[in-house]
Amino acid sequence: MFSARVKRNLGMGPKPNSKNIPKGDYVSSCGGCKLHDPHTPSYYHGLDSTGIKKTRLKCTHCETGGYPRVSELEISNCYDFHEGFK
Repeated sequence: MFSARVKRNLGMGPKPNSKNIPKGDYVSSCGGCKLHDPHTPSYYHGLDSTGIKKTRLKCTHCETGGYPRVSELEISNCYDFHEGFK
């Protein structure tokens, strides 16, 4: 029963990545990626001047460890934050 459920879930696959996500190597191994509002507001990196409001990247299907899993990252904390949006 468990293996049948896993097979059915894997067959559903991820939704396509959103068009406004930052560039990066993760896009070849993650699917269903979309930007969301941050858990807590960040005042770093001059976000007000860029107009960027959604800084939490969440992917529903990242291929790590041999099976898809959810991955989430607050990208405003990344060193090259602005580079990903160019």
